[in-house]
Amino acid sequence: MGFFIQDLHRQIEQLHTEAHKTSKMIIYRGQGLSNDDFEKIKKSEGGLLSFNNFLSTSIDQDVSYSFAESVGYNSQLIGILFQIEIDPLISTVSFAFLDNTSQYSDSEKEILFPMHTVFRIGKIKKIKDRLWQVNPTLTSDNDQQLKQLTNHIRKENQKKNGWYRMTGLMITMNKFNKALKIFNLIREKFSAANNDKQFVIYPAIYHDMAVAYQGIGDYPSAL
Repeated sequence: MGFFIQDLHRQIEQLHTEAHKTSKMIIYRGQGLSNDDFEKIKKSEGGLLSFNNFLSTSIDQDVSYSFAESVGYNSQLIGILFQIEIDPLISTVSFAFLDNTSQYSDSEKEILFPMHTVFRIGKIKKIKDRLWQVNPTLTSDNDQQLKQLTNHIRKENQKKNGWYRMTGLMITMNKFNKALKIFNLIREKFSAANNDKQFVIYPAIYHDMAVAYQGIGDYPSAL
């Protein structure tokens, strides 16, 4: 599993090289966050934000807005529209255009970032009830705070096995049913082994399972 994830990272780097852009661009992501997670982001305005899995974004604001708006109808989640600014001149983080067209084509929609890409949280504003806009920017390579966070993420990531990280990738790709199957395998594995690690992994599993259930519209199971 680790080889698969490493290979995906390499493919992102290759696609980034083949379709390299030097001008600033704005991309979007619609997502649901728990009230607690959103409060943490609000309190961290000006700080750093890292996504735990491969990050799927879009140049289509309307699609991302619609998804964020629909999430807000779940009383357990806050709809978030991330409006992300990227300046390739100050950051060497790789990202890949996933459509089989030139980066200048109007048909291009999805852009994928590697796991644990770090952004700095900019302005946060309320759009309407249970729907907010967060404006992150891709961090500079010379950001000292970024270096500290990167070291912390590397240590934390060593605690997660490849199957657990794979579920995050499935969620990123909107393959929620596959993610749920993997979650159940992980849960059965740790339950059968009676491993002390289950007490650390279970909270993360159940949080992401809720995201997956929400993705397939099974809101009762997501609660």
